[in-house]
Amino acid sequence: MALDFSELEKTITDLEAGVPSAVALMNKLFDEFEANKNAPAKIQELVTRGRAQVDALAAAVVADSGTPAPPVTPEV
Repeated sequence: MALDFSELEKTITDLEAGVPSAVALMNKLFDEFEANKNAPAKIQELVTRGRAQVDALAAAVVADSGTPAPPVTPEV
């Protein structure tokens, strides 16, 4: 009996499509930090927005995988 790898192949293809976008996003974020290094309020705004996106991404991954979300570590 042959194994059906179609779902795994689709998942890998989806990841391959997303990785370049993630790299571009990270590079843009670092560019923004560098450009605004003397503007702490702007940097904080970017951090807040970025964390909201990370939280949304994590929730989507957990929802799609059936894996429980890891515990949130409070910031100090």
